[in-house]
Parts: sequence; structure tokens; C-alpha cells
Amino acid sequence: MALLAHLHVSLFVLLWMGTTATHGASFAAAVAGKDAPKCVPITIEECKKVLPYKMTRFPNFIGSENEKDAEADLMTFKPLVTTQCSQFVEFFMCSVYLPMCHEKLPVPIYPCRPLCEKVKNSCSPVLREFGFRWPEKLNCSKFHQENKDESMCMVGPATEDEPVHHEDPEKDREKVGLSTEGFHQPSVQTSTEGFHQPSVQTRCKDKHHEHAIYMNRTGQCVPLCKSSHGYHQDDQETARSALLILSILCISLTIMCVLMICMRRQGLSNLCDRSLVFSSVSFAFSSVVYLFSLVYKDQISCMPYVDSHIFVVAGLQYVPCTVMAILLYYFGTTGRLWWFVLCYFWYKPQPEPSVSASSSSSVFRMQMLTWGVPLSLLIVVLMAQSVQADPLTGICLVGGGASYRPVTQGVFVSLRELLLVLCCLVPLFLGCISEMGSPRQAPYATGLVACFYPVVATVLLVFSFQHLSPSANGLSWVLMTRLLTDPILGILSSLACLLQMTINVYHANRSDLMYKRGYQPAAPQIPQPQIPHHYVAGSSNATMPRYATATTASLKPNSYQ
Repeated sequence: MALLAHLHVSLFVLLWMGTTATHGASFAAAVAGKDAPKCVPITIEECKKVLPYKMTRFPNFIGSENEKDAEADLMTFKPLVTTQCSQFVEFFMCSVYLPMCHEKLPVPIYPCRPLCEKVKNSCSPVLREFGFRWPEKLNCSKFHQENKDESMCMVGPATEDEPVHHEDPEKDREKVGLSTEGFHQPSVQTSTEGFHQPSVQTRCKDKHHEHAIYMNRTGQCVPLCKSSHGYHQDDQETARSALLILSILCISLTIMCVLMICMRRQGLSNLCDRSLVFSSVSFAFSSVVYLFSLVYKDQISCMPYVDSHIFVVAGLQYVPCTVMAILLYYFGTTGRLWWFVLCYFWYKPQPEPSVSASSSSSVFRMQMLTWGVPLSLLIVVLMAQSVQADPLTGICLVGGGASYRPVTQGVFVSLRELLLVLCCLVPLFLGCISEMGSPRQAPYATGLVACFYPVVATVLLVFSFQHLSPSANGLSWVLMTRLLTDPILGILSSLACLLQMTINVYHANRSDLMYKRGYQPAAPQIPQPQIPHHYVAGSSNATMPRYATATTASLKPNSYQ
């Protein structure tokens, strides 16, 4: 693994160096032998062991001005040479950077084109495993096709099964002035099995991988982007259409909630309602990511590989797919956590932040935890390399939906649902126990809304355990439910949010004549003292009680004015 990692870094440096101006010298300028460069001895030990000649000249057509530059470039190929992807790779690299030089010849002698093509065919699969192409500066078309009088080249060392035939070895020896016996030295007998990319026909024969490429990096058959992945086209279109419709509906309902909040501030009366709004907004953001992934499906779920495009599977690092997957996982997790906060505040209601400073700090801590905990989960997801595209919809997901690795699906999706369902059921259960025999001051609708997520998540959890070993055998309700869970939860939270805010607005604006909080008696009336009307018969001057006279006197002005 260390060797392959070093190869990856070295090849990246090599390709970067190939784009610099120093390496822009053309083959024609080097072959023309301008300024009549002189032959210099070869001092690089690795090349002295494999080259049959001892003199070279600079600059070469790669652009190396001296042996120090050539050695620096050769070191970038050392990991590739160590893999022994071709038995001629070391000779070829040395002969390119250190071409043969003779005082009687005006130009240096480079390897022939067939040797370059042989090394390229053997070592290109190793480069492709790391996402690189054969370097353009080693383009085989720059070398001579065969060794002739007007275009001399080195055919390379011979092997026992592929002997080299010179047209006229004696003539070549006379022209060069050196013995060519060194070109027939025995080659290094090193097996190259495992470095060649296996063919699709020999490694990907099962019916689900008819159009696939076997990759050593992943150890599995990777389907091409345009393949059906074992599903019927009608099933794929049905799944994508359902996901599209539910995502648009979730976004629309959430926008209605936000507009209602902006128009009527009393729509959010307590922390439970605010938690419901945050949950709805989180699922709406995930629906936006779903829509974006559906529109740009081919650009996100497919990555270029050699001359084709392959489907992103676990183990392949592709930035667009990874970004979409972690966004979906983050917003899906935050939406579920806010529903847990709803259940918690229903069981243990808090005073409004404007009333209690301690309540304001606790709410702030709750918000930080709810938005921050999913970020730590994303680090684990990236380390596990569990991001891959779902073959049914083409959406990049953590675990991959109907994917190739059910273990990651169970750990990152099913385990998350199980923990959150248990966390939501505990406060709901305790709240129901505490409400037995005691009046509830908070609205009853909040507890009913809080039960939505545990019910839906429990159904999803059962489907997840039934489908831990998925196979591409067509569309099913189990698979559809798993793929559409986030939009469904978003729609439920948005509807619950609209319902709760409607109830709150109605209670805030109701008339006292339409709603009363129980029996209210009439205002008490103070009884007035009665005035006696009993007079003594037969006597007009009969005396009356003192209090009656006073009362009568006090009433006369008011009675007869």
C-alpha cells in the first residue's frame, strides 16, 4: 500500500512537471542536434545496469538540460519501474532520458516505437488505476517506427519468447561503432500478473454486470454509467418521478410555513412549534439536494474513467458525488434531531427565552448540539468511504440505498433510525405517564404531531432490516419507502407545522363570545335599602321613623325636580 501511495504522488508530480515550459522542447529540435552537443558519460547507477552503452547527450527531447534534471525526472518513474508492469520499462525510461550518443553520429538514438507501445500497453493499466493517462511527452508517435539508415533507433533487449531481428546487425555495429550484443541480454523474469487490467469478458460475466469494468482498486465490477444496473427502465423512471414529485411538494409546503411565519408572528407560540419549523426546513434543504441530483444525475453519479464513464461505487473518491451525499445525510439527520427536540420539549416544556435567561441559554445549547452533532457523523462517513450512487435513482447516498454494501447501509442509516426512534419514544412515553390524571396545559396537538416521526421511522426500520441484503430484482415498496423517507418526513413536518400554526392563530384571534374558559357568573349587584311606606292612619302629622324621614327628605329633590 505504501508503494502504491508513493506511486500516486510521484505520478501526480510527473504529470504536473510535464506541463511546465521546461519540458516543452520538441522532438525535432533534439534530433536536429543544434549547437552540436557533446557526448557525456552516464553516471546514474540504475541506468548503467540496464543500458548497453555508456555515453549520452543533452538536451534530450524531453527537455532535460543535464544529467541532474534527467535523474530527477527518472525518480518520478521509480515506483512504476518497481512494479515491473513491463520487463522493458526500466530500459525504456533510461533510453528516453539518457539516449545513446556516439561521436560519429550527429543525433542521439532513442528507443523504437514498437518498444514504446509495448511498455505503454503493459503499464497504462497501472496508471489508469490512479486516474492518470500515459504521459503526453512519452507519446509513442514521437519515436521512429523501425531502425533504418535515415532513422536509427533501439529496438530494446530481446526475450527468449520474443527475439529481436535486426535487418543487418553488422551494418548497425559499423555505423554506431558499438556492439549490439547488449541488446540481447536476458530480461528480468518477473511476473506481471495482477498489474494488467482484467478484461470485462473474463471478470464480469454475471447477468447484473453485463456492461461493467473490473477495477483492482475496488475489487469489484463497476457498472458503466449508461447501464441499467439490473433494473428495468420503467422502474427507474417511476422511482425518479416519485422522488421528484415528493421533493417539490416538501419544498412547497415548507415555503408556505415560512411565509405564514413572516406574516403572523403569533404562529410560533412555543419551543415545540419552533422545533417543528426547523425540522421542516432541514428536510426541505435535503429535498433541494435531491432535485439538484436528479437534474444533474449524469454529472454527479458518473465519473470519467479512461475512455468511458463509470458509476460511482464505494471506494471511488468523486467529489461531486461525495458532496451531494454528505449534504443529504447532514440535513436528513438534523431534521430527525429537531423532531427529537420537539418530543423532548413536549415532555418537559420550557419557559419562553424572553421570560427566562436560563431558558434562553439552554435553547441555544440545544440548537448548537442539533446542528453540530451531524457534522461529527460526516467525518466518520468520509473515513469509511461509504458514499456511493444508488443504482435505481442515480442519487449519491451514504450507504447507497439499493447498493453493493448493505453493511454500511445498516450502520449509517438503520442504526441512526434505531437510536433516534428510541430517543423520541422515551420522552413521549414519560409524558403520557405524567399526563394520566392531571390536566395538560400545553396543546394536545403537539403530542400527536410528535408521534409522527417514531411511527414512520419504525416502519422504515422494519423495512431496513428486511432489506439488508438487497438485490437488483425490480422495484418494491420496501425499496421505495427507503428512498422516499426524507421527502415523506418533510411533508409530514410541514403539514404538522401548518396545522399547529393555524390552531395557534385561531386561538389568538378568537372572540370571547365564541369561546369561554368555563362558567363565568354575572357581576354581583349591591341591594339598596328598602323605604318603609307605613303611615299612621287618621293623622297627617304623624311622626315617621328618623331614618325614614331622612331618607324621604333626601329622595324628594331627586324625585320632584
